[in-house]
Amino acid sequence: MVFTKRLREGVRRGTIKCSVRIWTRPHVKVGGRYPMDDGQIEVDSIEPMSIRQITRGLARESGFDSVADLLATAKHGRGDRVYLVRFHYLPPRKNPRFDAAREIALALPRVVEGTTYGSPAFFVDAKMFACLAVHRSAEPNTLVVRMDIDQRDELIEAEPATYYLTDHYVDYPCVLVRLARIREDAVRDLLLMGWRFMSKKRRS
Repeated sequence: MVFTKRLREGVRRGTIKCSVRIWTRPHVKVGGRYPMDDGQIEVDSIEPMSIRQITRGLARESGFDSVADLLATAKHGRGDRVYLVRFHYLPPRKNPRFDAAREIALALPRVVEGTTYGSPAFFVDAKMFACLAVHRSAEPNTLVVRMDIDQRDELIEAEPATYYLTDHYVDYPCVLVRLARIREDAVRDLLLMGWRFMSKKRRS
């Protein structure tokens, strides 16, 4: 689940525990966990409802000042079915593998940390070169690193236990990395590859 920046603090603090979404079908499932910043959202329930059932009280419970404010954010794509999603926030667990990758990434020139779809990400010159995977097809604790597709294919062929792809990512110039399986020196080399790849795009 994706939340706008202004709602995330309320979600983290536990003051926002529900969200109205307008989809063609549910994009989440009960019991599913979805990344937000360094933590996760765990879905408790999904209830179909009508727009008429959206009250000002429900809008405020969802972090909005009014029903109109909520509806301006709730619609996703061409969906017309309304769902009330209740959830709770799970704070981040210690992740020494990602913490090590963060330290390496932030030591590179001109790099800043931000988020993409609510997940931690690293940017050089406002271009993302690495992030924690957010798509449900990726395995937990997976790092996405941008790079040339030929380089990506070579890595996967050489070490398929460490590097992989899913159908969602196959057309993007990136590789998926199982952080539990990669050595720290290899993380350093990989992030440098991603940094160079996106820095090169700035110059071209």
